[in-house]
Amino acid sequence: MGRMTLQEKIGQMVQIDHKVASADVVKNYFIGSILSGGGSVPGQKASPEEWIKMVNEYQRGSMSTRLGIPLIYGIDAVHGHNNVYNATIFSHNIGLGATR
Repeated sequence: MGRMTLQEKIGQMVQIDHKVASADVVKNYFIGSILSGGGSVPGQKASPEEWIKMVNEYQRGSMSTRLGIPLIYGIDAVHGHNNVYNATIFSHNIGLGATR
């Protein structure tokens, strides 16, 4: 923390949506976290490989900053990973029943 500038500290506390993210945005604003909210996907019928490519590109931006702090990537997947094409989706009631 002592090595970080105020701008870097603020950037690390910020989470942006993937729709406005790029490697340059992550690098220039020291973004700490990106979220794929409901329906926020890399493209129509995106494969797992496309997801990996997208996240790796964001990581490239974060690792190229002065301190090279890795990015945290979050996905809104409460009922199963319905943002990934052909992924298994669990209905809410089944998920609740499985926890009892």
